[in-house]
Amino acid sequence: MLPPLRGYQREAVEAIVEGATRDGRGQVIAACGTGKTLIAAHAAVRCCPQGLVVIVCPSLALVGQTPDERGTRPGRRPVTRVTSSRAT
Repeated sequence: MLPPLRGYQREAVEAIVEGATRDGRGQVIAACGTGKTLIAAHAAVRCCPQGLVVIVCPSLALVGQTPDERGTRPGRRPVTRVTSSRAT
C-alpha cells in the first residue's frame, strides 16, 4: 500500500487526474523533497487502476527512486525496469 499523501500532494494528484482526463497528458513541477515520486505513484493508481503504467526516467538515479510495489498489493503486476548501460 502506498504511503498517505499530504494536502498539497492530494491537490497535485487531483490536478494530474483532471489533466490526464481532459488533455491526456500533464507535467508536475515541484521542489526537491516534496514527494513527486509519491505523487506520481498515487496518480498512476488513480489514472490506470487495472492497467499497465510505464514510467520513463531520464537518469539511472531516478530509476532507483521509483517505487517497487512487487508483492505489496495482491493482484498487482510485477515491475520491470529497463535501463541504459550508460551512467548519466
